[in-house]
Amino acid sequence: MSKHLTEPPIVVVENRRTGHDALRLTDGPYKGMIYTYGKVSFEEEGTEKVHMNFEYDILQDDGVNYNEDEFVEYIGHILQHLINKQLQENSITYTGGIDENRTEDPEQSGT
Repeated sequence: MSKHLTEPPIVVVENRRTGHDALRLTDGPYKGMIYTYGKVSFEEEGTEKVHMNFEYDILQDDGVNYNEDEFVEYIGHILQHLINKQLQENSITYTGGIDENRTEDPEQSGT
């Protein structure tokens, strides 16, 4: 998959175990695989680079033989695309976890 792909080959499906969204790859070397993203974090590398870390869970591999490092790079490009698209559309949603940078509880701040 090209880093400059306009739309990744994915469709959103329901994770049967949790009811949450999962992604099914519809084309390319991993066609048919279904997976979810977990925790996503970013680490600064100097002043010019940011390294993205993420967890994922393969729900169905559809018998696809794959190299894990190459698969992680592939879905990492998809995740970057999804994050950038949602930032551009102002539709990104943060769910779960704790915002470690929050300084006050908005429900208690009166604002």
